[in-house]
Amino acid sequence: MAYNWANLLREVMAVVATTWTDVVPNGIYLYQEIARISWEAPDAYPYAVVHLRAADTGEWGLGNVAFEPVIDFHYIMAETQAQGADPLAALNIIPAKLEALKSALYDAPHTDSQATLLDIEAMDWSGESAVNSLLLAKNVPVGGGLLSVRYVCGESAFS
Repeated sequence: MAYNWANLLREVMAVVATTWTDVVPNGIYLYQEIARISWEAPDAYPYAVVHLRAADTGEWGLGNVAFEPVIDFHYIMAETQAQGADPLAALNIIPAKLEALKSALYDAPHTDSQATLLDIEAMDWSGESAVNSLLLAKNVPVGGGLLSVRYVCGESAFS
């Protein structure tokens, strides 16, 4: 029996939709979708990208098949959203968005996927992050933040 990765993605995308409600009208993309159309191509901001990276195998006991996938969550916003009295407002907006999603992911039940959040791998909204470096190199007035989390999920031979 194979693990149902679609259940995990559906659950985490639902958490994104309920936490980052401002991205819902503009899109919650899978990484494969945004890579095809380009990170700066969407016409409306903010938007979110969910990236299921490679899943390492875990050591979780006799008779279990476990994986430890890392999922990256990107919040992408236009610089104009952060402008106003404080030109550095994005330095407050993006970390708050990442913190809110982190809390929501810890609280999410993951009943269909039976996944458990193990660890926060990274929170990055710096100019050196991979996505921000790409957007800066293309001189696009857009930036974002990354929340990267590690789950454990799998199946048991005894269930």
